[in-house]
Amino acid sequence: MNQKEQIKVFLDLYDVSRETMEKLSIYEKLIIEGQKKCSLIGKSTLGNIWLRHFADSAKLLKIVKDVHLNSGGKALNLLDVGSGAGFPGVVLSIMADAEKIPINIVLVDSNRKKSLFLESIKKELGVSYTVVNKRSENINQKFDIITARAVTSVKSFLNLNYNLTGKESILVLFKGRTWKEEVNESKKKWNFDLNVVKNDIQIDSTGGVTLVIRNLKK
Repeated sequence: MNQKEQIKVFLDLYDVSRETMEKLSIYEKLIIEGQKKCSLIGKSTLGNIWLRHFADSAKLLKIVKDVHLNSGGKALNLLDVGSGAGFPGVVLSIMADAEKIPINIVLVDSNRKKSLFLESIKKELGVSYTVVNKRSENINQKFDIITARAVTSVKSFLNLNYNLTGKESILVLFKGRTWKEEVNESKKKWNFDLNVVKNDIQIDSTGGVTLVIRNLKK
């Protein structure tokens, strides 16, 4: 699927403004340029950024809207763990800014080059988020939403980031086809409520899902 076809699918899935599309287009170009200096995304996905990365990240917006509504409209604090090239954090920031959703987004990545890239994107696009160049387990703060995309197994993620959760926190993990095995393994140590959201086949035909975890307890 070429770029124009990908963009059409993206617009069919998400009703966004022209300004948002312009920012995403700039972001795409900066990723391709940045890839030459630092391995930001898998080489095989360079020609599929709009679907593999942008559309996949954008699905987080609905979850954020629901949490915002259920919280009574308070400003949310969100942590994107291992943000890398900015997925899903930067895409969410662009879309949340456009819709004026009150959310404080923190992108954390232990790779300095990727953290510098995220800072440069913030300036280029004029969006609001904070970049933290360290490992997430070294952050001393609680978040309403903690998200991660292709970082580590569910069990390992919970072990490392439990200290970032509060009573009402939710974790949103983007997982591939092995998600059932990962969830079963994690339940040997953790108790939690789980909602599994299957990926739209136009974005992902491999069986990937979004795991929404609530009420996490040892």
